[in-house]
Amino acid sequence: MGIFEFFNLPASIRKILETEKKINQRIDVVQQKLTDLYCVKNQLDEMLEYSRNIWKINKQLSHHYLDPIFNRYHKSANLREIYLTDLFPEIADISLPLGIIHEESGHANHAEMLYLVALAKLKHAVNIFEFGTFMGQTTYYLAHSTDKTHVYTLDYDESSSQAKDSKGLYFKNTAVEDRVTVIECDSTQFDVSGFEGKMDFIFIDGGHNYGNVKNDTEKAFRMLAPSGMIVWHDYAPKSPDVSKFISEFTKQMPLFYIRKTSLILHIDGIDPLAFDLQ
Repeated sequence: MGIFEFFNLPASIRKILETEKKINQRIDVVQQKLTDLYCVKNQLDEMLEYSRNIWKINKQLSHHYLDPIFNRYHKSANLREIYLTDLFPEIADISLPLGIIHEESGHANHAEMLYLVALAKLKHAVNIFEFGTFMGQTTYYLAHSTDKTHVYTLDYDESSSQAKDSKGLYFKNTAVEDRVTVIECDSTQFDVSGFEGKMDFIFIDGGHNYGNVKNDTEKAFRMLAPSGMIVWHDYAPKSPDVSKFISEFTKQMPLFYIRKTSLILHIDGIDPLAFDLQ
């Protein structure tokens, strides 16, 4: 319809046509948003499939190659092996949502994330620092440790749009999003100024090469508050650099090893070797 024909129409008809045009424009916007969401869903599905495949490969490699390496490092590590309920009997009474467990996470032991969040909750951790964000599932549940908890989560700046879209997906647009600060940088370049001595709870699950674990550990101890806790993840055959670092580090500072998990624990002010079970 030409512009002159349009203005020759009755005003009521013109109004209907203008309204129809606006509705069509809004429909186009909604359709584009739905398309974007569908693309994000496909990207997440691809990432989850990739995670499953990596877990399967690691499992196959572990039996033939990685297990002997881990066993050698573990034998020389200065660790106090203990069940978490022996260390903290009261932790068995803490209620946690089952949503912490994610079947697609690739974790061989889903209880590990339950233990992790239970520790932060038991600690009443207000200031939490996390090395390694990924999709932010752990971040989300750590943020529920108390009503005042704030989580600082660090991950390197993703270059792909797919990774950017999925990072922190679990806590974005939720009630705890304003209590999460995302720090995007290489942890080796991260400046701990302003964080020193302030973190009640620190979770190390970032880069798993030896240099990153060493760097993150050194910075974690600088940030740790008195009586605070540090938890390392993936002390297991699938992460030989983590195992190697823990084995070497414990020669100067013994740590707790939570049995039947891949979690290593440090509690400020407590010597694992001198700890007396009640």
